[in-house]
Amino acid sequence: MTKTQTDMREADRAAHPSVSEILDAVGDGFYVLDTEFRFTYVNRRCCDTWSFAREELVGRTLWDCFPASYGTDAGHRLQQAVAGRTITEYEVFSDVLQRQIWFRVCPLADMLTAVHWRDVTDARSTEAALRDSEARFRQVFEQSPLGKATAGPDFRFREVNPALCRMLGYSADELIGMSFLDVVHPDDRAECLRQGSALIEGTLPRIQLEERFIRKAGDVLWVSVNVGPIRDPDGRLRYNFGILEDITERRRMTQALHDSQERLRVLNERLEQESELRARQLAESRARLETFFVTSLDWLSLFRGEPDGSFVYVDLNPACQQAYGLSREQVVGSRVQDILGAEQAEVPLHHMRECVRTGQPQRYMARRTMAGRTRTIDVVFVPVPVETEPGERLIVSTARDLTEREELEAQLRQAQKMEAVGQLTGGIAHDFNNLLTAVISSMELIGRRTDNQRVRKLADTALQAAMRGAQLTSQLLAFSRRQELHPTVVDLTAVIKETGALLRRFIGETVNLTIESNPSAWPVRVDGAQFQAAVMNLVVNARDAMPDGGRIRLSLTNAQIGGHQTAPDLPDGDYVVLEVADTGEGMPAEVLARAVEPFFTTKAVGKGSGLGLSMVHGFTTQSGGAVRIDSTQGKGTTVRLFLPRASPETA
Repeated sequence: MTKTQTDMREADRAAHPSVSEILDAVGDGFYVLDTEFRFTYVNRRCCDTWSFAREELVGRTLWDCFPASYGTDAGHRLQQAVAGRTITEYEVFSDVLQRQIWFRVCPLADMLTAVHWRDVTDARSTEAALRDSEARFRQVFEQSPLGKATAGPDFRFREVNPALCRMLGYSADELIGMSFLDVVHPDDRAECLRQGSALIEGTLPRIQLEERFIRKAGDVLWVSVNVGPIRDPDGRLRYNFGILEDITERRRMTQALHDSQERLRVLNERLEQESELRARQLAESRARLETFFVTSLDWLSLFRGEPDGSFVYVDLNPACQQAYGLSREQVVGSRVQDILGAEQAEVPLHHMRECVRTGQPQRYMARRTMAGRTRTIDVVFVPVPVETEPGERLIVSTARDLTEREELEAQLRQAQKMEAVGQLTGGIAHDFNNLLTAVISSMELIGRRTDNQRVRKLADTALQAAMRGAQLTSQLLAFSRRQELHPTVVDLTAVIKETGALLRRFIGETVNLTIESNPSAWPVRVDGAQFQAAVMNLVVNARDAMPDGGRIRLSLTNAQIGGHQTAPDLPDGDYVVLEVADTGEGMPAEVLARAVEPFFTTKAVGKGSGLGLSMVHGFTTQSGGAVRIDSTQGKGTTVRLFLPRASPETA
């Protein structure tokens, strides 16, 4: 053969590879058997997988090369397929490879059989994981107490959960196909449409708003809407996923709180009209109620029951992580008692076991300390009917934090109570003061015009009694914030020092008084005489709480209030804090709760009017500050007065 012919043959072979070369290039296994199950051909994938050279396989039987496969399910299926002489496909677990293998057996001419196989172990694992993920998502979707839905790019509902149906009063069949805008209040549709368009265009990452919805019955409810896009790997929008929460009750309570604030504002404006001086003072001392935190999303967590009766965290959502104060990695895989503590875990574990035993949801209310805060939570355990593994028991937990709502209700009740008491005492004090003015004037006139000593003595006695009554009305006016003050810029350090000698004469020999001066204390704008009276009241109360002697400490500090941490009813700003601490008997919780109420006292009859702390509370509040009382029975009491720092213009 000439060189030219040889080159041409090599070129033809390169352009037209043989079947053997093609089969060696594919990623699947391929071999040929005769009627005795001898290998007549094996491709490279078979050799690499079985760790045999081609020469070691061709001419030998399958059973000689792999004796362990004879008699197994895989071997039996292959024998049936070869004997049947028909194209056969099946999937079986290979004992030789310890993998899940797909086979296609095809008869060839000359009684040969071709076997094409592929390792599908990883594909089957991926499919199982996807089914498991879909089952978990579906369970959370259906069982969630929040309304959840998916919608297409046109914002028409595709899927809705039972909670959303209950919220809107429609059945699932009625909602599916409706546009999201069909249930939005007409006045809120423009903003909803604007954000929806921006979401589709990709200029807005998600929709987050509060808007009104119209139920099927025609009534209106407020809903918190959180919608995010689900996109394919190429970034194209597939559908939108939304979470909707009924916040009608929360907004109603917020409105009730706003109405209470408005009533307080109107009352303050009415008082401002009495004089220009009083108007300026009330403008500085107006107390403001803070709005409460918005209810967060529910905490969702998934648990797995163990053979020993314990339950292990499988998954939890970000809201639950925030409540625990722990990351997902710190929680997943841990037992319930390891996260909550043995004592706090007793009740949830009992309900979780009942959930597994009965197969029915379990619900209970709990008080639990998490991430350093004690919360009231509404907990529901629901069994998961899908078994990802034989005998595996899963439970979905849904918990709703009711703490903020309870706190909001308590603050609203306290504001209404203080408003009512303030109006009542202020009205009584004004009327009583008018009567006493006439009595005092008459007694002074009688005392000056009579020469009869007996009459003059009786007039003096009546005058002193009337003056004591006037002092009581002053204290009542202070509590109701109707007292006329004369504020000036005051250095509290100097006032405390000047008052120290008088205070030591008041408290007697058995009580040790310590005054911690603070030259750097900021100036404040208050009525100096009323401040001294407040200090005297606090020191006298501390002395009376220590009949056998003890210690009283007065100190001044500067404080910056921010984020409403120390005093929730104070605006952010700079304050000077007067602290009066004693080592006396302290107050039980029920007494502490009523400490500033007018006429409330634990002293014996004739020992006190019950207006001392009321006067201190009224004076401090009217001066734009607040009072804090910390007391433990048997461990003493600490009273703190927060007074706002004088502005540079007034200082």
